[in-house]
Amino acid sequence: MGNSDNSTQEKILDATENLIIAKGIEKTSLADIAKEVGISKGTLYYHYSSKDQLIEDVADRYFNNMTQSVLEGIKDLNYGTYDFNTLSSMISDILGYRSTGRLHLSLIQEAVTRNETLRCRFIEKYSQWRGIIKYELKNLLKVESVDYEMLSFLVVAVIDGLVMESLLGLNEENIDSISKFIVKALKMETNDK
Repeated sequence: MGNSDNSTQEKILDATENLIIAKGIEKTSLADIAKEVGISKGTLYYHYSSKDQLIEDVADRYFNNMTQSVLEGIKDLNYGTYDFNTLSSMISDILGYRSTGRLHLSLIQEAVTRNETLRCRFIEKYSQWRGIIKYELKNLLKVESVDYEMLSFLVVAVIDGLVMESLLGLNEENIDSISKFIVKALKMETNDK
């Protein structure tokens, strides 16, 4: 594909994300997407033969961005001293804006209710994120008694929970409180060894 094709494809993905955030996946039609991009439905079909294929590309782009955020957040922890400000910043970066949470929730709903391919991608990516977190925290903390696998499950679960709380409009200062708690627990574990 040429640059024009890639540019059109990016516009399609951007428009699809925005419509999903605004209306959800089920209420977003291919006609809506074509209209939003300013292209014909034929041009849209040239790039994506089905809505499922388009949603899967949106999900892949989302997963790549989230994986990059996880890697950057862990890298920041590795190069600094792990304090609650660094951890809070990492979690906030991963959560992004409320729109990221809405996209996340819409993709999960689609994966759970009707799209088996997307469900498998979620399973694969969650496993990858936990693996990255486990490996990096083990290298950062260097404490053999910590169950890094369980810690990685906890971190991913906390992030998912914070996404839900953010969408519900609950207190965002919970990120700082949770970060302080995690850092305190990690420092106590490290100091005990």
